[in-house]
Amino acid sequence: MSRPVKVSAPTYTSLPPGIYQAKLESITDTEEPHPEYGMGLIWKFVVDSGSHLGEDVERLTGTEPTAGNICGRLYAGCMGIAKVSVGDDLDLDDAIGQRVNIVVKQYKERTRVEDVMPLTTASAPVASAAPRPPSAPPKAPPRPGAVVLLKPKVGKWWSIASEADGEGVLRTQAEIEQLLVGGGDPDVIQVCKDDGKGQWMSATDAKFEAPF
Repeated sequence: MSRPVKVSAPTYTSLPPGIYQAKLESITDTEEPHPEYGMGLIWKFVVDSGSHLGEDVERLTGTEPTAGNICGRLYAGCMGIAKVSVGDDLDLDDAIGQRVNIVVKQYKERTRVEDVMPLTTASAPVASAAPRPPSAPPKAPPRPGAVVLLKPKVGKWWSIASEADGEGVLRTQAEIEQLLVGGGDPDVIQVCKDDGKGQWMSATDAKFEAPF
């Protein structure tokens, strides 16, 4: 017995980066679950003024809003509240039809909605300052029983997501992506591949992307 399926993904437009007046047209479920993060939601915004009138842009989020993740931030921005709080009873569909300012940014080969603000807000929020990265990557602790660390660990990155990370925390690619899913700013998070070359950069420059 077979069960053929076709995996689909959101269609992104070439709406240039910038701030636009737009209306939230719909919130729909993804057709297939992500193998690691499960089902998601597609938030579709349509520009309703200016030279890009009628163009749309989307954002894929998780299904559970929190104060820090993109799902919660989009809902709060559409509803004109500072943030959602633990224990709130929400109906995400209440946000449909709301007119807002959307902040659209380039992400790899496409653009997507990064933030939502009330129409009365004149400009995009100022990004928080990135933590100062160390001049060279921190040294990993020696392996138990090893005399010399001959080769760096494959596929891991030193990262600084907040001051609590100090000189850096060694994380896998999936762990860094999970920080972005939780609302971490890829322009603020600093990463350095564990390859001994000591090149720090933002998660954006390193091409990290939250799947939601």
